[in-house]
Amino acid sequence: MSAVVHLVGRNHPEDYESKTKVNQIVDVEKMRATLLNEMKTIFNELSEKQAREQLTEMKKLLPSWEEEKHNRINVIMTDRKISRQLEEEALKLWNAKPAEEKLKKVGWFKKEEDKDKRDIFIQKYLDEHFEEYLKKEFDN
Repeated sequence: MSAVVHLVGRNHPEDYESKTKVNQIVDVEKMRATLLNEMKTIFNELSEKQAREQLTEMKKLLPSWEEEKHNRINVIMTDRKISRQLEEEALKLWNAKPAEEKLKKVGWFKKEEDKDKRDIFIQKYLDEHFEEYLKKEFDN
């Protein structure tokens, strides 16, 4: 007994094909949206990671708080050292000047050192030589 089986195509409603196409289009749009969201998420994660890495690298380039404190102290101490040294040199030069330049008359017979003139001389000497000494100090 042999039976012949005939496959008969299934009858579908008329709008079946168009609904299937619409469903396929909707599914493609959903996949696109899903992929786009995943890509955005991955991109944001990579961006954040890269930003954190760059921040870490930038922090490594900056001096630490301790280094900054040490540098400021060095600058202040160097400034003070140079000022003291220049004041001493200026006083030596001032004392080497003739008495007529250093002294002023006080009363009829008395003369004393013109402190205002001396202070101006010292300050002018400091102003004129400070930069030169500072460069020398930091070059060493």
